Amino acid sequence: MDNKRLIEEIVLEVLNKISSSQELQSEKKPLRYVVRTCEKDDRALKEIEKHGSVRWIDVKEREYPENIDHVIFPSVNQDLLVKSALGITDTDESQLFSDLMRQGIRVHFILSKKDSWVLFAHEKNSPYAQMIESYVKQLHSFGVKLTQWEEYESDFSSSPYTFSGKLLTQKDVEDWGKPVIRVSSQTIITPLAKDAAREFNISIENKGS
Repeated sequence: MDNKRLIEEIVLEVLNKISSSQELQSEKKPLRYVVRTCEKDDRALKEIEKHGSVRWIDVKEREYPENIDHVIFPSVNQDLLVKSALGITDTDESQLFSDLMRQGIRVHFILSKKDSWVLFAHEKNSPYAQMIESYVKQLHSFGVKLTQWEEYESDFSSSPYTFSGKLLTQKDVEDWGKPVIRVSSQTIITPLAKDAAREFNISIENKGS
């Protein structure tokens, strides 16, 4: 028995023991840090709370844990998007964004419905749209994730590409039969599973990223 297969079997046995003693199968909702702004979007906020435990960050106080690595800005408008790209910090929201960037904390902008057009600015042939597209590209270069609400919600919808187990093994990959496997951040991926994914040209994606 090669080392990789031995490791896979040991990990599986350990997980089974943990599962029986600590009820591992009961999923905990992920913790999400969300910026509380003046612009309220009840539907948006309810969607976040439905799929995760929320810790709010007040834009005026700008207090958050030191070990935080990901912050969500809901209902981002064009004003905040442009200021964030240019490094302008004349509002509480843009100042918070600047603080997070300087500390290397990942940011997810979920655009308001009326301003989600900026994600498709590259499809419009006008100097103004090209300027907006350059701001979007600048934010991407900072590592900022930009999505519409529809995309955010789809991250949690049931999908034939989603793997719900705690341990992704070689056999799981070989039997998958689809081009993508979406796993949670808590899923353990064995070395043999990664080898099999490369062999079968299957992409393993983290649905929490």
